Amino acid sequence: MRRLVCLLLSMLMLCTAALADGFDQARLEQTKDYTTYMDIHQVNTIVAPPGQPWMGETELEDSEVAVYLDFIQMPDEDMTFLRLTLSLTSYEFVAAGELTITVGGKDYVFDVFPEVWEYDLTYFEDYIICMTDASLPMIKAMARSKTDTFPIKLAGDMTVQGSITLDLDQVAQIYDTYIDCGGERQNLGLCRELWPVMIMKDE
Repeated sequence: MRRLVCLLLSMLMLCTAALADGFDQARLEQTKDYTTYMDIHQVNTIVAPPGQPWMGETELEDSEVAVYLDFIQMPDEDMTFLRLTLSLTSYEFVAAGELTITVGGKDYVFDVFPEVWEYDLTYFEDYIICMTDASLPMIKAMARSKTDTFPIKLAGDMTVQGSITLDLDQVAQIYDTYIDCGGERQNLGLCRELWPVMIMKDE
């Protein structure tokens, strides 16, 4: 009987430790003014902070750029990620394969696979990146930045330069919430191949 009690206590301690090391999704969803909903496929859970989107600009005529920073819980990966979405609206079909964001003297070059829609000769392109252990420092650098405007470049069959302007107080709050809920306690390195990034210092 004593051995059985010890075994049960050991199992309970292991389960408690596992929970302590994981991401606190309930805490995230209970954050004041955050909105929780399912994605279009009814698979992943999105937790959206208020006060977005933030806007940007490109060299394309009559284009519009919107930026979102939110959280996405993915059951298939068993993790919750910080997610950055850059939405481009223009009369040009860009469909870039690379998105570069320059922060603090470093170029973060992401491989991207945009979701593209066309309506009435206008193209709507969403570039979506989930932050792994390699790219999460970019969000921290944004939050600690002295400037709120960051250069961007979309590269594919054509190259488009531009910039995005963020609310740094909100970026810092979102980043801190992710860390406080256990974002870095997840093994984000397992997902590097899903959202690869190359980091280069500006010359």
